Amino acid sequence: MNIENKHGAPEAFMRFCADDDYDSGDCDFSATELLEEPKIAALKARHPDMNTNDIYENPWVHIGQMFHKFMELNAPETEVSEQRLFSELDGKIISGAMDVQILNHGRMIIGDYKVTSVFSMKDTSKWEQQLNIYAWLVEKETDFVVEKLEIYAFLRDWRISSQERTPDHYPARPGVTVDIPIWSFSKREEFIRERVRLHSIARDLPDEDLPDCSRDAVWPSGTIWRITREDTGTKKYYKTKRAATSAYDDMVPSVQVEAYMSKTHETLRRCKSYCDFSKSCKQWANWQEKRERENG
Repeated sequence: MNIENKHGAPEAFMRFCADDDYDSGDCDFSATELLEEPKIAALKARHPDMNTNDIYENPWVHIGQMFHKFMELNAPETEVSEQRLFSELDGKIISGAMDVQILNHGRMIIGDYKVTSVFSMKDTSKWEQQLNIYAWLVEKETDFVVEKLEIYAFLRDWRISSQERTPDHYPARPGVTVDIPIWSFSKREEFIRERVRLHSIARDLPDEDLPDCSRDAVWPSGTIWRITREDTGTKKYYKTKRAATSAYDDMVPSVQVEAYMSKTHETLRRCKSYCDFSKSCKQWANWQEKRERENG
């Protein structure tokens, strides 16, 4: 990743961000890479100069790294911190570094620190996949049995007012331990095998033929209302339900019969604001062109 400082961040923070010592080791795939979209992982490997980050535009990734370093420095003797394991599957070497391993008489708890948002608590499936890859590595390469998986989440945007307003649907505090489901060993291995297969295919494809990112990976966001006319196939978008309802009510009855309202997302947030490759991405360009056509 190329580090930029276009907005006058402190020099000390700049130096910390530039001193990134991450190393996945001598492996074919790291756990982090396997969980990335094959398209994004391939583009990052081929075009490292396009992978940039301004430290004031996205400071949280670096603050998360800082937090991890402090946790490693303060790990108690009963924990193994930041250990990287390697294992072979179908001729490929897989690696993964665990933030925390708590050992107890042949059994283990695997933990991972996350400096993240409240929104991320709504879907913990990626965390589940990550920690189960780690569990596969531990049980394949050591004599330990993994008995528990935990995420230690520190929620940077937590608000007490939101917790008081919706206590049953909002984290109770800005620091939360999340229990993660443990998969069977065979399920872990099949998941890793499938991810290796997808990434291996992507590595052999030219940029223009890389598979589209999955729906979840492009982060559909925002709510708008759509009126679809089945007789003509045309679609119109409205910022509010009231505006959509008004437009529908203005249609003549014969057209109303062939039309319906539905709720959809306004944009693909990752493509729009967080992907270094979106300017040259067919998927994002096609999505925008389709939305423009539907808007007339």
